[in-house]
Amino acid sequence: MQSFFLLIIPHVDPEELTGASRVWQKERRITINAYKKIAVLMVVALCLPIYFGGTARFGVCGEHDGEIQIAVSADENSYTPFPLDGKVVWIGSENGQSKVFCMDLETGEKRQLGGGGDQLPSFSTDNFIYASENYVVWLDQQLMQTKKKNSIWFADIRAGEQKIIDLPAGYRAYVNVSGGIATWPDYMSKDLGVYFCDLNHPGEKPKRIHKFKNSLQRACPVTNGKVVVYEVRNSSNLDLMMYDIEKDKVVPIDEGPDHQYLAVIQGDFVYYQEQSYQGDRAINRIKGYNLVTGEKFYVMNPAPDEVMSIDLINCPDSNFPVMLVSGFSKKRYTQLLGFDQAKNDVFEISEKVFGRLNIAGCCAYGDNVVWTQNTLENPEDFDLMLFGYGEDKMPEVLVPGTRRIKAEVRRWARIYKNLVTWAELDEFDWDIYATQIKKGEQTK
Repeated sequence: MQSFFLLIIPHVDPEELTGASRVWQKERRITINAYKKIAVLMVVALCLPIYFGGTARFGVCGEHDGEIQIAVSADENSYTPFPLDGKVVWIGSENGQSKVFCMDLETGEKRQLGGGGDQLPSFSTDNFIYASENYVVWLDQQLMQTKKKNSIWFADIRAGEQKIIDLPAGYRAYVNVSGGIATWPDYMSKDLGVYFCDLNHPGEKPKRIHKFKNSLQRACPVTNGKVVVYEVRNSSNLDLMMYDIEKDKVVPIDEGPDHQYLAVIQGDFVYYQEQSYQGDRAINRIKGYNLVTGEKFYVMNPAPDEVMSIDLINCPDSNFPVMLVSGFSKKRYTQLLGFDQAKNDVFEISEKVFGRLNIAGCCAYGDNVVWTQNTLENPEDFDLMLFGYGEDKMPEVLVPGTRRIKAEVRRWARIYKNLVTWAELDEFDWDIYATQIKKGEQTK
């Protein structure tokens, strides 16, 4: 959905922030005439399968330093891919219908996991589809049409079986999943609040772990499969709470005098934003919470004066938090930063980008981060970038912007182990690509 940067609203009451802070702006649709469809088929027909390290590779449409890029989709439009263990899942359109697909990169088998008809929106966002290990979860299209009700669907990637979570009529802004646990906020049903359910036991009724006082309250819950972290309105402030699934117990993370909100969970730590005010000036900070010891600490206190806003990117498999910073230094820029917990050190992932920097959830795995960026001088050439945290600490161009047909936009770059996926909008439509960053298995 989307001009691909996070929707960041500086100096706004966090109560106003909804799932939209993790939602991309609406994606423009591309009309394909008959000649362009024929051209796409010709390109696909010329792509020959090869083998790389014993793994079947297919649809080869480019090569960079020995790394093969694979077009894993040839649908009319394909969006927001998620890399998994040897697989890629994404939303694609076929014959005017939006569907959820899965491709096995070893065999080349492509399966439809769900969707069709009105079950999916006509565009895609991080929040309408989310994949984790064995499950892919999505919201249906009724949300965009009526804003009165929508449903949560999911599919077991192993079995390819589509199911619906039994819910009353209501409005779910987004859904987050880790392992077999899914969590979401419900804003418009008769039972407002924060919910979770175990996808491994779909017959069980979803459990409400927090009740909203009214339909104006908002929360962006996240889970690691063991706990759910969410915001709670307390008087005029937002507090951060945690629900322990196994113990069936709510534990406060931060009930300080300021706003605490928009958390991510990474390993044994929860990272979140804190905002206070000095007069009319908003003071932004990033804090951390140790899930084992209960210790709270500052990652960035406060943010530098030139920084207008910070957003934490949800990357549960990363070894460090990834922060998207928007600032002004002679002119507006965006930049990615990380935090080394052991060294108590904030480090640069990217340089300051004065063009556009596109980042997605699950953009980091272990010590590696991927994203796309352009320059003001060449706005149509989006380089796919890779950063590996280590001795060098310098980002590199994984796939240059002028690799094939000039791509107007590259978005939804994500990484899982050594598999990187992204989408390209070329002259014809959106297509999904994948590459391995190196041979062998990468460890976290």
